[in-house]
Amino acid sequence: MKSKEYNQSISTGSIAAQINSLHRKGVLREMRRRYLNETEKFFQTDEQENKIVKSDYAADVSCPICDSDCSQSEFVVQVHGFDHRRCFTCKNIYVTPRLKDEYIWEQYSRPSYTYMFKHLIEDTLDFRKDVIARGKFNWVTKRLKNPNAKSILDIGSGLGENLVFYKEHGWDTFGIEFNEYAAEKSREKFDLTVINEPIERAKLPRSTFDVITLWGVLEHLTEPVKVLRETMKYLADDGVLIFMVPNFECLLAQYLVDYPLDADRILDGDKHIVLFTRGGIDYLIKLLNLKLVDLKTSGLDLVTILGYLDDEKDSRLHKFVSKQLSNIQEGIEKVGMGDHFWVMVSKT
Repeated sequence: MKSKEYNQSISTGSIAAQINSLHRKGVLREMRRRYLNETEKFFQTDEQENKIVKSDYAADVSCPICDSDCSQSEFVVQVHGFDHRRCFTCKNIYVTPRLKDEYIWEQYSRPSYTYMFKHLIEDTLDFRKDVIARGKFNWVTKRLKNPNAKSILDIGSGLGENLVFYKEHGWDTFGIEFNEYAAEKSREKFDLTVINEPIERAKLPRSTFDVITLWGVLEHLTEPVKVLRETMKYLADDGVLIFMVPNFECLLAQYLVDYPLDADRILDGDKHIVLFTRGGIDYLIKLLNLKLVDLKTSGLDLVTILGYLDDEKDSRLHKFVSKQLSNIQEGIEKVGMGDHFWVMVSKT
């Protein structure tokens, strides 16, 4: 499908209005169903009928950002058997007890994760490349101080829709992808150079890349600070690093705190083991001795919530909000309540 067949507006408000181009109806819930079937062995029910992770599979952990122990945090919400706690020190949210490291990492090769790539992403790959990747490319390149920037490393490169957009604009591209199916598909479809191993073991030249991106990666990592420190070794002195992470202060997350059984995005304690706040982003940047270049929020809060309220779709309010979806979502993002942070940093 050609780019011109899409609405070329790249605001998330307009993308929300084209949600069926982003993912087919029912795919998120089917992903959740498959995952729950695969991981049923991990859970049990306590005396109060609450779902919890069995001790054989669980790990009590300190905060993945600042390493403060559990006593320096407060309980916020339990979602699908996972407790989410707010750290008093760094202000971020983390899951504890969480799955042990080996069970976290194995999920990225499970059938449900490959299903995600095939049916959530691959089925809508043209839209993701021509609209969403275009929007990311424009946001990044308009903020670069180096006019000669031409090399990018994308960590968690998925099916390659972001990298190939840079490649088509003459950039040198390199990807790291944890799921072998996705890595192979990106090589096959777009002829990209993508390796299937973590950054800690990647043999790449230091201080080389003008741009390094991690779109939706840090929230999955057991040691995000360690990975960021390792990643910065590969960034050119005048380069920028961009990461996108879930915003716990977003409208969607606040809705799900009240209605946790609805959760099929953002609050995914099996995979999203740390979520971020605005104050928590500042803490992380200071901890790593980095400089904030730009930050915004972006998301699909309202269209996701409307999906949970499908029984109310004939109400006047539902119809009004649906009609004004694009404008309202853009307003949500302007006040910092979109469901993801987009953060650009540089070396100080």
